[in-house]
Amino acid sequence: MTVLQQLDQTVEALRGFGTQTGEALTMLFAKGTVFVAGYLLKASRGEYENALELGEMVRKLGVSEVTIQTDATRADLTALARLFQTGSKV
Repeated sequence: MTVLQQLDQTVEALRGFGTQTGEALTMLFAKGTVFVAGYLLKASRGEYENALELGEMVRKLGVSEVTIQTDATRADLTALARLFQTGSKV
């Protein structure tokens, strides 16, 4: 249930981001640094550590940048999350 609520919140956040910027959300992970929408991520220590952990997960998939369109649905985000499951292949 918590995961489903988080997916709904993420869909709403993506839409809000798109409304404000008119752009898709991009996240670039590079050598211990995280950029969101082209800007250095400014976050609490815990949030930044979580972002770095996500960056490591993304790196294991062989990529360094993720773009999520602002019209992404819960199903789209679920499919994205499945990529991070152990044993998943891109």
